[in-house]
Amino acid sequence: AVGAEASAATTRKVPSEYPTIQAGIDAAVDGDTVLVADGTYTGLGNRDIDVTKDITIKSENGPQTTVIDVQGGPGTPPHWGFHFAHGEGGVLEGFTIRNAFAVYGGAVACQMNTVVRGNVFEDNYVTGGGGAISGNEGALIANNIFRRNRASRGGAIIFSDCSGPVRVEGNLFEENHAELFGGAIAVDNFHIFLDELKLSNNTLIKNTAGTSGGGIHSSGSWIWI
Repeated sequence: AVGAEASAATTRKVPSEYPTIQAGIDAAVDGDTVLVADGTYTGLGNRDIDVTKDITIKSENGPQTTVIDVQGGPGTPPHWGFHFAHGEGGVLEGFTIRNAFAVYGGAVACQMNTVVRGNVFEDNYVTGGGGAISGNEGALIANNIFRRNRASRGGAIIFSDCSGPVRVEGNLFEENHAELFGGAIAVDNFHIFLDELKLSNNTLIKNTAGTSGGGIHSSGSWIWI
């Protein structure tokens, strides 16, 4: 019984128990949930967030009422939303993330086995790839809204040099832009065959690119649409 109690998942509440999202994550262990109350979150501890555990980070009431404003942009130091590091997995759900400014994956950079669902990504900008998300193998990106994100490659999302299954399902991509290719989605050197990278039931509206693939650009990759 003692062992069962010790291993039980805990919900850690921000900001009532922990002052910032990062503080809640730092206190969590694998299997926990960091639950974020309504509000607009800015500044240290609420941006450049490092996730090295298999945990769920979610809002109480959805992206309409829970905003992470990274407050970045050209001319400012790089700042991003979340970095899911070291292939630990994790879930991100129910946030609006805006105004990230980075080199790769402005709102979310995920290594492996990350679930990103039910979020709104808007007005994020990166100088490299993936205005909102830089993804990797094992990712599930579902039921999000991507709006007015910008990048050199992959205005909203980029998958580059991946070697495992990816699912992009039920998302809305609207008015995203890539200076080079893949206005909404760029796929580059995805090293798995057949349907391991599956794009299904997505809606793409008014996405643009400077050279190719206003909606989707794929190079050296097998994808299922």
